[in-house]
Amino acid sequence: MISLPLLATLLAACPTETPSHAPEQDRAAIRAMAGDYQVQFRFEETAACVEGYQLRPVYLADATESVRVIEDRGDFISLQHILVLDGGFHGPPKIIKHWRQDWTWQDTELLEFRGRERFVHRKLTPAQVAGTWTQAVYQTSDQPRYESYGRWSHIGTTSSWVSEETWRPLPRREATKRDDYQVVLCRNIHTITAQGWIHEQENRKLVLDDAGRPQRVLVLEHGINTYVHTDSEAALVDFSEADRYWAATAEYWAEVRKAWRDEIQAAPAMQLAARVDGVWLARSILKHADELYRPESGELDETVTAQPASAEANSTPIDRARAEIARAVQPVRD
Repeated sequence: MISLPLLATLLAACPTETPSHAPEQDRAAIRAMAGDYQVQFRFEETAACVEGYQLRPVYLADATESVRVIEDRGDFISLQHILVLDGGFHGPPKIIKHWRQDWTWQDTELLEFRGRERFVHRKLTPAQVAGTWTQAVYQTSDQPRYESYGRWSHIGTTSSWVSEETWRPLPRREATKRDDYQVVLCRNIHTITAQGWIHEQENRKLVLDDAGRPQRVLVLEHGINTYVHTDSEAALVDFSEADRYWAATAEYWAEVRKAWRDEIQAAPAMQLAARVDGVWLARSILKHADELYRPESGELDETVTAQPASAEANSTPIDRARAEIARAVQPVRD
């Protein structure tokens, strides 16, 4: 039996004539990732590359998540993930804006992660990106996380996208718990399945020297995130609450995306801080959005309704988010 990573690699190697416009079969595969899902996240360290290293326990987590197309311009498709969690006995679901993935056809400009919160703009040639899509991934705050490019290929009803090797920050599950490596060197594979889709990751955890150069591979890891179609009845959560959240906050998040773009485009190289004024940026920007969102119950948490500091009493959520984003983007020399 051919493994999915091998199948995806074979698919990507199939020669095809490069169309001038984004192929509809590619676009359909990207849009097929939208829907309501039961999700399982599984990561397993598979082989130590340093003497004495002890493999960490397998990481498993489950979630219910709504994925929606928030923009489609033909050669650009943006998918927003929204966690829809059980709100407890007779309570409304708890909504958390999750990650976002933007897909761009034959994109020649990438924002590349270089380790230790540092990013640089990378220019590719039209020949390098012919027939490919970039996937840019963003955190809950819409702060850039990583970006790579690769080709969609299709056999029958199976569609797969395979990325080039990509440097990524530490995953959230380890970012605050580990300091023994600085970068994940990853190849991402997205495959559309009969039940939904899967995201595979072939990871190498890299140790960098003080100059940011790879020093050694610490350990190998395989990750697979499985998205299985579901509905509110089967998942025991009300996915329509994600619609209410997005209706209330979509304009805010559009302005947040613009604020990030404006700041990042102005800096050839930069560090993107995770904290601003000692506060986790993601937590702060999500909290500003929650000021605009009221669950169907009509109740808000006290942490959401609390008034901002007096100096900001007349500012809007997006004003505060813009100011925080501006402080988070710190230009550096390449």
